[in-house]
Amino acid sequence: MVFPEGELDLSRCRHTIELLRADDLGRGRKLDFQEFINLPSDQTSDYLKNKLRNLISGVLILEDDGPYQMFNRHDITHLDRVNNMAHSFLDESQKQKQELITPLERNISTAIAYLHDIGNNIDRKKHGEISANLFFKIFSNYDSSDIAVRSILSGIKLHDEQVGVKLNDMDKVGGDSEYINVFPQPILAVIAADKLDIGRHRLSTALTESLPAAFEHIIEETPHTLVVIYAQNSQLIFTDDGKRLNWQIDFSTDISAEENSQTRKILEQFIWKDEDIYVPREWHANWKKNDIPYSASYLGKMRSLYCTRLALMFSSLYALLPQLETVQIKVADSKSYIETSIVSEYPRDTWQDILFMVWKKIHKDDYKLGMINLPNILKSGEKHYEQRKGYSI
Repeated sequence: MVFPEGELDLSRCRHTIELLRADDLGRGRKLDFQEFINLPSDQTSDYLKNKLRNLISGVLILEDDGPYQMFNRHDITHLDRVNNMAHSFLDESQKQKQELITPLERNISTAIAYLHDIGNNIDRKKHGEISANLFFKIFSNYDSSDIAVRSILSGIKLHDEQVGVKLNDMDKVGGDSEYINVFPQPILAVIAADKLDIGRHRLSTALTESLPAAFEHIIEETPHTLVVIYAQNSQLIFTDDGKRLNWQIDFSTDISAEENSQTRKILEQFIWKDEDIYVPREWHANWKKNDIPYSASYLGKMRSLYCTRLALMFSSLYALLPQLETVQIKVADSKSYIETSIVSEYPRDTWQDILFMVWKKIHKDDYKLGMINLPNILKSGEKHYEQRKGYSI
């Protein structure tokens, strides 16, 4: 099994081998790929969750990204949500294109959904490529040139932002790109679902027992924590004609309604007053001085922190759903005394322009000096920006 170049933690490699052995894999024992890929589609998720239960649960042990050594939870809840959301996108694609999504494509989608994050057991920054390589450690009885195998491996690799944003547009998947001879629809569905899974259920398990720093520093210095801790719920709603997707994030500083005991235990460590959790000082100052609601500050910060993640999501959705004309992000704060709803639109023809301007603002100095490379997925936005200035690049 070949892993990406660069140093990897050998203890984590050994631990991953132990997890595979706990799942009765390794030393020549593997799952039969043909058996899996030909299962009825309603059986494949349970098959993988049962056969890889230790490998999947092992991801929770490793929390090693960011200044306080934590990243979003990649547990079975996340994988289930990604899988279910991806299949709902495939249903919508089938409806819009009037083309049947085959059982094979659905099984490919399920495989990508449950395998895409297992590489986190070894290394966070290279987890996409490692997850793809672990496929060969898990399965036997496959042909590497098989379109199903190629699709699964491509989907796993492309979900990683560092890889996915190298494409100018996700509609290149399966066509004019290195990712040819694949089924694009399950790949696009899982990538979009993965990027849309935001909520308190993803708070790092590193926060379960004790905080590695003062809670205000964790929220203000750890992007993933800031984005998910205020997202009490999120939901996706397509209009009947499929032209609009509404993504509503229910913003809340209140933890009184939290029913999950583990999540509540984490949230309690961030309480500032009563059952309200801390908000960044800048947000509070904006509300006090300029009457800017927390929900507006949250949306602006989330859009900045997750700029390339959102780009990958929008590009995947628009490539998958031909009738989709716009995606609306709505952040709703339902507290009675500051009830607000902040809305931003990302139409098919201009979402790259919008996110390019966000990216440009974030990297203003380095971009101006030519010291940073613009992700390919935003280059169309840069082109339109330059044309509006009166010249083309």
